[in-house]
Amino acid sequence: MELIAYLNGDVTTLTQILSQIAMALGGGTFAVAAKTCAIIGIIVAIFASLLKGGQLNPATFMWPIIVSVLMLLPRVDLVIEDTRGGLARVNDLPIGFAAPISLITHLGV
Repeated sequence: MELIAYLNGDVTTLTQILSQIAMALGGGTFAVAAKTCAIIGIIVAIFASLLKGGQLNPATFMWPIIVSVLMLLPRVDLVIEDTRGGLARVNDLPIGFAAPISLITHLGV
C-alpha cells in the first residue's frame, strides 16, 4: 500500500527523519522488545488486580497492546511531494506514522 503526503518545506529532512523511524522500528529486535513489554504489562496487571481483591479487568491492559500492534506492525510506503517538485519515498514505514501524516496533509491543516 502506498500513501502520499504533501509538504511545503524540504523533502530531504522529513525523508531522513521518517527513514530513521522506519529503520528503528523495522528490526526483529523491536518485535522481541515489544513482546517482552507486553508480557511484563500483563504480569503487572495481574499482580495489580490481585492487590485489588482479585478483580481482573482485561480491557485496562489489552487495549494498549492491541493499538500498538495495529499501528506498528502494518507497513506502508510513504511518497512525499513538496511544492517545488521534489519527490521522495520512505519504504516500510509503520502505518501509525504514515497515515496521520498523509491524512493531515490531504486535509490541508
